[in-house]
Amino acid sequence: MKIINSKKQVMILKVILFILLLFILLFLFHIIRNYTIITSLQNKILTYVNNSNYATKRVSTYDDITTLTTTYYKKNNKILYIIEKEENGKNSKISTYYDGKNKDTFIESENQKVAVINSEINVPDDGIYEYLYTSTIWSKLKLSIFSFIKSSKYNNIPCYVFCSNGDNGEKFEVYLDKATGLFLKAESDSRTIEQIEYSFDNVSDSVFIEPDIEDYVVKNNEGNQ
Repeated sequence: MKIINSKKQVMILKVILFILLLFILLFLFHIIRNYTIITSLQNKILTYVNNSNYATKRVSTYDDITTLTTTYYKKNNKILYIIEKEENGKNSKISTYYDGKNKDTFIESENQKVAVINSEINVPDDGIYEYLYTSTIWSKLKLSIFSFIKSSKYNNIPCYVFCSNGDNGEKFEVYLDKATGLFLKAESDSRTIEQIEYSFDNVSDSVFIEPDIEDYVVKNNEGNQ
């Protein structure tokens, strides 16, 4: 009887060790696969991050109520940053022109049009960015451990989908182009962001010509007319 029990214990131990080894191998495969995908995407997007002539267009929807359309033009040191907002049937638009030194902002709503000369509004350099930015090997390794990555398609473009949970527990998915590493889409229960346009090396100087200020109420950056 003791011999039989001993054999059962050995068998159980072998099964446990096998399961543990299998778990470790799967976990290592998970890390190596993710690390390889992240590194590949980071290398591919470098070509686009360093580009100095491009245009992008992004549409963000919040709770199916508010829609923001962000258009971004960059040519060398010139930037045009446009935000169009639609909410409850009302539309507004903010356009900021930056020539490398000065910024002028044109604000349009249903009630008024205001031009702020030498504005102090922040112009983010976010037309193209590396979504998976990691500054150290350890941070990349952490991202590889805690990320769940699957393959999918967005508008018939093969992509990797990074799935995670936000601080509030809300599920969040980010779609990145497999071929370029470029951001395509981010989606959660309350928000959807879609990158609907990329254009490279064809931005004209005419894009940065400012509107006629005679059509606007002109203010300086201190808010005085």
